[in-house]
Amino acid sequence: MGNTLTTYTTKHKKTMQLFPYALIRVGGDSFEEWARLGFPASNEIVDEVYALKKKQTERKETLCDNLFEFISNNDDQEVQNIVQNLRRDIFNERKLKNSKLNKAIEVLPSPLKEELQDYVSLLKDLKDKVQAGEAVYTKELNGGREQLKKLIDSGNFKKGLILSSRTLLNRVDSFQKRPVDKFRKKEHQVEQSLLQYLTRMYAKTSPFSTFTNLSIGTIKEGQSGIQISSVNDRQVKGHIRLNNYLLKYLMDLLKNYRPSYILFPLRCNPTYQNRGDHFLYLTNHNNIESFQRIPYNPVVEHIAGVVQEYTEGIRFIDLIESLQNDIDASAEEVESYVKQLVEFGLLEYNVGVSGVDPDWDVKLVPVLEGQVKEGVKHIAELVEALRNIRQLGGKYAESSVQERHELLQQAYDAFREIYMKIHEEAGLPADERKTEKELIEEARKKKEEEEKRKEAEGEKAAEEGEKKEEEKEEVTFKHETSTYFAIKPEQMFYEDTTREVDALLGEEDISTLISHLNDLLNQMRLFKGNEDEKEKMRGYFLKKYGQNEEVDLLTFYEDYFREFKKPEKELEEKRKKEAREKQKQAKEAENKNEEGNGQDASPEITREKEKDTANEFELPGQKEKQEKLMKWKAEAKKQFKAAVQWNEDEINVDLDPVKLTNEAVGYNHTDSEVNSYGSFLQFYYDEGKLKAALNSTFPGYGKMVSRFLHIFDDDITAEIKNWNVEQSDEESIFIEDCDASYFNANLHPTLMPYEIWMPGGHNSLPADKQIPITDFRVVYDAEAGELNLIHATTGKKAYVFDLGFQGHGGRSQLFQLLEKFTKAEYLFTQPLVNAVNQINTPDEPKEEKNQEKKPESIEIKILPRIIYKDMLVLQRKSWFAPKALLPQRHPNDSDWQYFKNVNTWRKGNKIPDEVFVFVNTNRWGDANMDEEAMKKLTRDDYKPQYIDFTNPLLVNLLEKLIDRVPSSMKIVEMLPNSKQMLKVDDSRFVSEFVVQWYNK
Repeated sequence: MGNTLTTYTTKHKKTMQLFPYALIRVGGDSFEEWARLGFPASNEIVDEVYALKKKQTERKETLCDNLFEFISNNDDQEVQNIVQNLRRDIFNERKLKNSKLNKAIEVLPSPLKEELQDYVSLLKDLKDKVQAGEAVYTKELNGGREQLKKLIDSGNFKKGLILSSRTLLNRVDSFQKRPVDKFRKKEHQVEQSLLQYLTRMYAKTSPFSTFTNLSIGTIKEGQSGIQISSVNDRQVKGHIRLNNYLLKYLMDLLKNYRPSYILFPLRCNPTYQNRGDHFLYLTNHNNIESFQRIPYNPVVEHIAGVVQEYTEGIRFIDLIESLQNDIDASAEEVESYVKQLVEFGLLEYNVGVSGVDPDWDVKLVPVLEGQVKEGVKHIAELVEALRNIRQLGGKYAESSVQERHELLQQAYDAFREIYMKIHEEAGLPADERKTEKELIEEARKKKEEEEKRKEAEGEKAAEEGEKKEEEKEEVTFKHETSTYFAIKPEQMFYEDTTREVDALLGEEDISTLISHLNDLLNQMRLFKGNEDEKEKMRGYFLKKYGQNEEVDLLTFYEDYFREFKKPEKELEEKRKKEAREKQKQAKEAENKNEEGNGQDASPEITREKEKDTANEFELPGQKEKQEKLMKWKAEAKKQFKAAVQWNEDEINVDLDPVKLTNEAVGYNHTDSEVNSYGSFLQFYYDEGKLKAALNSTFPGYGKMVSRFLHIFDDDITAEIKNWNVEQSDEESIFIEDCDASYFNANLHPTLMPYEIWMPGGHNSLPADKQIPITDFRVVYDAEAGELNLIHATTGKKAYVFDLGFQGHGGRSQLFQLLEKFTKAEYLFTQPLVNAVNQINTPDEPKEEKNQEKKPESIEIKILPRIIYKDMLVLQRKSWFAPKALLPQRHPNDSDWQYFKNVNTWRKGNKIPDEVFVFVNTNRWGDANMDEEAMKKLTRDDYKPQYIDFTNPLLVNLLEKLIDRVPSSMKIVEMLPNSKQMLKVDDSRFVSEFVVQWYNK
């Protein structure tokens, strides 16, 4: 598949070239299906009620003003009192008593009397309309619930639930059988859970199982706009792979099964070094790394030397045989000694099967077949089970919901049966062979006991435990594998689905849009991601070694994390702990209603101490850089304020204010770099013009499509590899980062010519393409002012790439450090967005010392839609509503009254029908967040939830979400909304595109 796209030349003779294929994430079903769940009559009444309410508010103000004028001009005290009492009731919207009305009518002049009677008549119309809505609402709500039952009968929906929430799926039958007018609390809870999954399938692109389908679009020259059409009747196809965590379970088991592990090849830990009086190496166990030091021993040196002679590794049993002539010990003693070296991480098994390979089970079979020939008991059955499970996976993809249940159970039973046979044969503890039910019950009891123990021991014991954990870091530890079986049936497979479509994207339209985005990202390079950590590494290197020193990578890694990162983390933890303590004290003081002007001096002392400690980590130029960033933000606000007019609905911007800001602060590193980038975009048409909402930007090189490449044509993977290689030159080498993480989202083919070989890492390439971690050194490039990673063997500059989906928090520390030596860039448009958001805020006056900051007034904050070059939405319009201002149900409100009140509230705040809401905007919580509020949050509350205010079922869901809001709810317009969704044939589908490009 050759690329024939036009290239776009920049003024610096670099070219921006679109990768010719775009990954498309398409909703699991058409929005037309979801739209069947409509409530037109209820919403018509809501609109009428809102119009009457608006009219009533206007009339009330006029009437109150006229009544006040009448009172002011009337000298009769009794008349004044009669009218004033009525006016107060009208103003406060209290129920108007007939006795008060009649008295007022008697004393008011005719025009004012008519005005009052018209107002009373309007109130009656409003009341009648509200009352009429109750019956209409109830009827439509019941009808909507019946329609909901039909929606959840969708095969694609139930198929998705099997792997994502089997518990919920098991409750669907009883939910569907229950009459809608007899729903109990249980059915309402199930309904809300179902709605969260359904909206994810119809309104949001979440790449999991049948909830979202995947397609490939071709960027084609001569094509106009975007056209998507079905290829054949059979549109959706499942692609099943075995969960890669099964590989971890198997490897942990086989490494404890002597007849098997003695046939596995052993390699020396790639970081092994002989330091004369001791051996030093880095070990990785479950992605936790530790430097190990073993006293020098000539036997260890000899064993390591023998193993290092074999590039691919030497079989355990062959190593024992080889050592017989050199070591004066029995075969059993030698074997035990070698086993210890494996447990301590100095020797590692090289099975040749990677935990990031989507077809790991297929690759494992030939390895195991070698053991079958050697007569290892049960291995033939294991091979048969793996093949059988793969076949069951193939059937699973083609099967109905009920058949999937059965196939999943068959796969689970087959895996568990052979696992337990080997487990028992290996002589492992019988307790580990318990059933799923027994494990759940045991886990429940263990959790209860643990909670009781923690409560009894208190904070002191916890602190001692932390201290012990710190002490453990300094001692040698064993690689203790876990053979405790805790897999559930729904964890056997993971599924991707593809939708067979012919998707064509107009090359000129997409290139115009992406070239504008590329120019903007280049202007944002001052805020490039990971730069702070790179600065810390550079500053530490210069301080520790000087600019002329060359340091091997592992020495730098060990020194940097021991002397800089660990103390830095401890300081940060201390600050968080003190912040929590201060918050707790403040809350206690507030509860006791303590008053007084006396202030505790201890916080100031603490801050001084922190300041002294922080200075140890302050780097040269750090303060200047922070000042430059602050200057940029202030200047950008000034430039945008001069260039655009504030509008809380929509603001159009271009690049000129950003360029002027960069010039003003003296930042000129904005040239287009030889690099690759990508973005998540949602395309839509607005008045016939193609536009896109930008969801995020990220490094390119195939990173955000890697996870799905195995389900598409191999030519696409080959094309990405070719484009990546073309980005390198003769002076550099491109390497893929690897570690020991087992995570399904990391499954992908290798997209670079080489891989890092680190302890415990998952390698997919042949041994000659694996570069050991010890073959790198760190040097300082004075001219560029940066640290470089140099491949010692070739002398070339090494660039390391993270091309998996997993966040850095789950990666090993060495993986994270290596990723800082990358060519990939993290560039964002957020600095521009922040600057535009600030133009409506007043410039902050310089605060005088000891001046108290005034508390902010409670109000709904609105941020406008921001569009770049009239084609790229950088920010959707958003509302930040404090919890106190969110519509909460009053104790006596019926569902209808709450539905009406919510819509009156959102119409009054000009919030559209369709939005996404965020219960908790911070995924990891907030140090200042109330503990009780934190307890209410669920793990998914940081994710956007689709809400359609015209749908009573979703309004009821919103009520429950509001209850969990810790401080404020973020509400974001749905853009593109359901009417603007792109179509597949004649049906609307929510869609998102992954577009990638290279600056060559």
